[in-house]
Amino acid sequence: MTLMKLRKKLSSRKTTQIILWALVVVFVAGIALTGQYGAKGGNNGGAAGNVNSGQVIATVNGTAVKSGAIDKYYAEQLVELKGSAPDIDQAPAMRQSAFARAIQDVLKKKALAELRAGVNYFTLRDYANEYARTQVADLRASVEKDRKAKEEAAKTAEEKKKLKSFDEMLSEAYDSFLVRTTADGKSPVTKPIDDKKFINAYVSGFLLSKGTNGIYERFADYIKSQRIGEVYGKRLPVDPFTADYAKTIYTKEVEASMIFIKADSPSSAGLKAAKEKAEKLRGELEKDPKSFSKKAESESDDMMTAMKGGSLGTLQLEQQAALVEYLAFTTKAGEISPVNPMVMQSYMGNMVGYVFVTTSKISDRKEADERWKQGADVAVIRIRQRYGPEFGAMYVDLRQAEAEIQCKSEEMATYLAEMRGDINAAKEHRAKALQDTNLPDVVRAGFAYRLAEDTGDSKKRIEYYLQAVQFGGAKQATISYKLGIAYADNKQKDEALKHFRNAEELASSLDRNIRKDLKEQFLKLGAKEDAARIEQWLKDNPETAPAGGGMGFDGMSGFSPQ
Repeated sequence: MTLMKLRKKLSSRKTTQIILWALVVVFVAGIALTGQYGAKGGNNGGAAGNVNSGQVIATVNGTAVKSGAIDKYYAEQLVELKGSAPDIDQAPAMRQSAFARAIQDVLKKKALAELRAGVNYFTLRDYANEYARTQVADLRASVEKDRKAKEEAAKTAEEKKKLKSFDEMLSEAYDSFLVRTTADGKSPVTKPIDDKKFINAYVSGFLLSKGTNGIYERFADYIKSQRIGEVYGKRLPVDPFTADYAKTIYTKEVEASMIFIKADSPSSAGLKAAKEKAEKLRGELEKDPKSFSKKAESESDDMMTAMKGGSLGTLQLEQQAALVEYLAFTTKAGEISPVNPMVMQSYMGNMVGYVFVTTSKISDRKEADERWKQGADVAVIRIRQRYGPEFGAMYVDLRQAEAEIQCKSEEMATYLAEMRGDINAAKEHRAKALQDTNLPDVVRAGFAYRLAEDTGDSKKRIEYYLQAVQFGGAKQATISYKLGIAYADNKQKDEALKHFRNAEELASSLDRNIRKDLKEQFLKLGAKEDAARIEQWLKDNPETAPAGGGMGFDGMSGFSPQ
């Protein structure tokens, strides 16, 4: 076909309509591809399920949360147990985690709409390429450092000659990284691997890959938070996603102090009261800045800094929460930052409230962060990758504290009360949820155990422990022992002895502590033969020092592409 004929054909109305419809189909397909982020969840493949199926179990600001979401997210956690059954502590905690995630899904969707920060397949590909780009930069820097160290260690010309080239070492580093991010332990590309091959393999074979080998759904959920956080960050007085801000935090250090005021409850009323208190404190300190340390000691709810008069010490990049770091580096020396809402992480769980910072000194670092050498554009990407998700999670958590959440089931009402710190309401809802025979048995057993622990009525304790013991798992010996105590308190000696003996049978072959307790209980009940039996066991099994080595912990704070 000649060029003239082709132009004539393309200029026809019918052909133009066909092309336009084709573009629409492609666009809709792109949206559909990201609408649900796959039927299988997580990097373990997850469990099949539809978050929009089932009955309405709660509403968040009027938007329904379906039972399908809880079932899906609970099933994903079961997969992570790798065949082990959850115990009576784990199961309710896992269901609560699933409920919290379902609530966050609703709030993230609303936040993205409010902030006009949509996420689709094309957005994800852009972000995935940015993550791959920072991995390239990190791997290059690591290999360069390793290469220089080996060069310095090589004494003779022959040793230096045998050194691998930088390109060879980089190719091996890329290959090793890709092997670690695939389930089958094989690199998806052949050597030598250049930057382009590495990025394509990492993005397509891992970040945007669905099913067993990929983490598409998890990455997509994480990018939603990053998008929310980036829009939130852009609204701050100083835009943190600029080369100027990047240069500041990569090349300078700051001496600062902070005060955090916790909301008494994660609710609109609680946040309002906390903000009023924080604003009042800030006003007082503007008039008398020298009293900052004293006020921080007496008023701040962040225990770690309050003990030091609010002092954060000399801060450099990535030594504090993103918002605290931002406030410290953007507040002029001798001034106090505005009061900002914040979610503070602590060993007791997340605390919502308000924070403000004062900066006493900003100075140049002796040496800039090594990553600054990779360029300002890469530094800005890194700030977006760190601040975005933290700001986004904070934004959603604050919206959750203010949200009107109505539960349609007693189980979910229990979890909501616990999430909001209302212990008495949680007890009431848990007792009602215990009657729901549709709940997983292990969840009901977990609720029964908690109720038994919380009541002072020995008859009620017996009732609850009997419901819990069947699914007690590793706690069966402990529950049987506590049943014995409850029966003894209720003057039912025979039943008490029965459960104490059962606890002895169920106890671990290494558990001396429970046997010491059982011996004491047998003596109280006049069961001398039982006490003598345990005394003999304790003699035959002397206490030994524990083996060396610490307990491993495999946790994850935020998303890590690795």
